[in-house]
Amino acid sequence: YSSVYESLNQGNTWAVIGSELAGGADMTELAIAPSNGNRIYAVQGANLYVKSVDSNSWTTKSLPSGNISDLEVDFVDVDLIYISAAGYADGQKVWRSSDAGDTWTNISGDLPNVSTGAIELVDGTDGGIFVGYDNGV
Repeated sequence: YSSVYESLNQGNTWAVIGSELAGGADMTELAIAPSNGNRIYAVQGANLYVKSVDSNSWTTKSLPSGNISDLEVDFVDVDLIYISAAGYADGQKVWRSSDAGDTWTNISGDLPNVSTGAIELVDGTDGGIFVGYDNGV
């Protein structure tokens, strides 16, 4: 999908809140902050699109990888996000940003060099995260 739509009435009507964010290219990931539904993130290629919490304006930011397999937003902090990357680049699996994607920290550590397909945050923990690979969790 090349646009982001919003419904405030259980899908009876829809409004575009992010039209043609990537110049018409399809978005590959979308995440909404659990603590504030006005903060939305979308991914296309090596770009992260961040919706303002105060308006329908979007900011484009760069991602550390162009092969993003998942995007998650912290349960409390709308600016704390995590991404995972598919592929076999050793040590390039999971990143964290505490400033809505302005800067990134590689938190891959010694994760195995297997394609990463998904991440899930653990509610009620300080930074708990699961990483899913092509061969397991």
